[in-house]
Amino acid sequence: MFVVFLIIVLFVLNIGDDNSSSSGRNINPDDIKHLVVENPVPKVPHSCLAVTRPGPTDYWGEDFIIDQTNDVLRDSGVDIAHVYSDWGYIEQSKGVYNWEYADSLIKGVTSRGMRVSLVLTTINPGSVGVFPEDIDFTSFDDEELISRFEVFIEVLLERYGEDISYLWIGNEVDAFLDKNRSQIGEYQKFYDAGFKVVKSSQPDIKVGVISTYHDSVRNNSLDIIKGFSNMDIVGLTLYPQLLEMTPDRIGDLLNDIEALSIEMQIPAAVVETSWSREGYGGSEENNLAYTVDIIERSRDLPDNIKYICLVGPYDLPESIVGFLGGTKSPKEFQRWLLTLSFASSMGVPYDSWYAFIETMRKYSGSQQDSGNSPAP
Repeated sequence: MFVVFLIIVLFVLNIGDDNSSSSGRNINPDDIKHLVVENPVPKVPHSCLAVTRPGPTDYWGEDFIIDQTNDVLRDSGVDIAHVYSDWGYIEQSKGVYNWEYADSLIKGVTSRGMRVSLVLTTINPGSVGVFPEDIDFTSFDDEELISRFEVFIEVLLERYGEDISYLWIGNEVDAFLDKNRSQIGEYQKFYDAGFKVVKSSQPDIKVGVISTYHDSVRNNSLDIIKGFSNMDIVGLTLYPQLLEMTPDRIGDLLNDIEALSIEMQIPAAVVETSWSREGYGGSEENNLAYTVDIIERSRDLPDNIKYICLVGPYDLPESIVGFLGGTKSPKEFQRWLLTLSFASSMGVPYDSWYAFIETMRKYSGSQQDSGNSPAP
């Protein structure tokens, strides 16, 4: 998706504080809620949430926020948490690692019995990702860069090799590579180096690259993701609104993704999808219906589509738009970007949150009352 980089850049850089002087806002902590599932839902196999925001606050990355969000995922019956990090956020300079955030992000998921789908945002849709500060990026096929990345992957897997089920090297790479086609082969070489390191030490981890599906279709750029030869699985983000479709067309899109998977001879995963409450035909009704429909379809996926991740549980704050220059983007786009999840950026649940829990409970085999509410 041409915009998801907005979400992830802010997420992994640990910035975007609405309490900062640049925002001019003064948030009362008492106004912030955390979703709570009072009667936890048993795990629903292959269910997934793409956690684009670690918690309902106007600041980022503190352990307790991630921990409480991980509690919400576990208690909702989620099986797979799809999470994001930059290389440079973990390895800040050569051999200098900050594991605190990553531990909360990864160990916090597996310690609660869920699986991790980790994205290393070496490409973060519109740009190159954040690398260690001592690296002066010139090209993806730079031998020193590749050597450093290989060492990073080795160190990462020494710490988390038993925790990661899926590892994605690059997020929505088509958004960057379609505008920089001379770098496609360079990035493939960079990716292949990381792939080989993973397979040599942790062969059970499924490794792949993430592309948009909707933008690749619109821009006729599916050739980019098809050109990667060493993938266990292909990741696709899917936002039907950006294809000017109605919610009832999701079945057609999943059939198309299945056909792409068959053509590429590897399985696929839909790693982000949602229908917004505003913008591009968004509404609370469609947000709720799409949420339920995706969970129901996830119970009967073809063998070559492994899982589908809804975006959740919290919306992005308005501050993200100004921080990334998005104020120049169409107002409709801004409304869409900020209304993709089940609860507001301050933790107030929408109807789709209750529908999400009730539908997850239905497919977990547990029929007790949903009993979910924001924390007092």
